[in-house]
Amino acid sequence: SSEAINRIRTSYPEKAAINICIGYSSNLSRLVVMPQEEMKVHLYQASAHGSPITYCFTGTPLTQDDQRTLDALERFYTWHADNSDLYSLQTNLARVLLLVEPETAPRRRNPIPEETNKGVYRILTEAHIPVAVSETSRSLQIALENYDLVIVTEGAPTEGVREYVENGGRALFINQAPPFGLPALVSE
Repeated sequence: SSEAINRIRTSYPEKAAINICIGYSSNLSRLVVMPQEEMKVHLYQASAHGSPITYCFTGTPLTQDDQRTLDALERFYTWHADNSDLYSLQTNLARVLLLVEPETAPRRRNPIPEETNKGVYRILTEAHIPVAVSETSRSLQIALENYDLVIVTEGAPTEGVREYVENGGRALFINQAPPFGLPALVSE
């Protein structure tokens, strides 16, 4: 959830990014109730990245099979209300920009670049390196000086990256060569 909110807030700053937490997780073969601790993680991540807190379930609160999720929600919403001053007017102070392939059809994306994006995001966040994720290069074009490093993954937009590098910025291209070529020193 944190990557999704980060991506939307960076890619489309004029839009509201909302991550709806749902009380189940699914894959191709089954539908399962999300464990209480996992639900709390999703809620805290979404909130920490600037999403309004939202939760969706089917039925009514009284008809839920697993009341533990509702208990976790109650504790989280109480904590959030007590600490609401922490979640207003946030800005991402990341100095690393991760450019990724636009998510036009989430369920039909190429799994290799998608896993690469998740892997890079995970490495950076686990190393406590703030990262901004974007599927557009607009933020790079608007403020070249905001980033110390731009990581460009396969399928990501590259508009503005050449100018960024020419102005002293650093770019790391994953699984591809820069579309504008390499300096002679690097390519030898």
